[in-house]
Amino acid sequence: MTNTKPERNGEPSAPGPLSFPNSQFEPTTAGAGIGHNGPPPDTPFSNPPTDAYLNPTGFGTERSDSEGSGAWGADRMYDGEKDKHKAVDILSEVDQPIYAPLDGRASSTLEGDYSIVRIAGKEHFARILYVKPTEEIAGAKGEITVKKGDVIGFTQDLYPIYKKEKMKNHIHLELYRYPDIKKGTSWGPIDPTPYIEPGVEKNE
Repeated sequence: MTNTKPERNGEPSAPGPLSFPNSQFEPTTAGAGIGHNGPPPDTPFSNPPTDAYLNPTGFGTERSDSEGSGAWGADRMYDGEKDKHKAVDILSEVDQPIYAPLDGRASSTLEGDYSIVRIAGKEHFARILYVKPTEEIAGAKGEITVKKGDVIGFTQDLYPIYKKEKMKNHIHLELYRYPDIKKGTSWGPIDPTPYIEPGVEKNE
């Protein structure tokens, strides 16, 4: 992974241009929606999956604490510049099993003190941060096939990483669309919350 900026508010910024970890997946046009109130297919950062994606925690409540909001689009500061949170944070207990939200090819990586599981699906690419990968994924020399619902790892303890007692433990889910030459769309993030089931409850 490249061009990852330093973190603010306990969250990483969106990565820069990424190489697709599984070249067998060709960019696809958007499939039909799944009945959620997500962005319509012709709007920026849209490319809804043809099937619902699984909430990686199995249930999930959106993070909201004194350190910040984990909602998509929440305000962030990256390198002293205002930006938006292009992910969703879902509350998760330390060592809680985390499930693959979609079918695809999984791999893992480390960025500083936290670990990431990446899954290249047919229609989208997911990054789930703060997840210690399973031995099978961590020990693979490349990628392994996973199915939606497979255990891909276990939630990290964020306190040793950020030293913020008021930050609630969570995972950080990013979802990216592939470029679509026919539509003229480029690689970009999309809000994962409208497309995962069970949905992410607001933590007011």
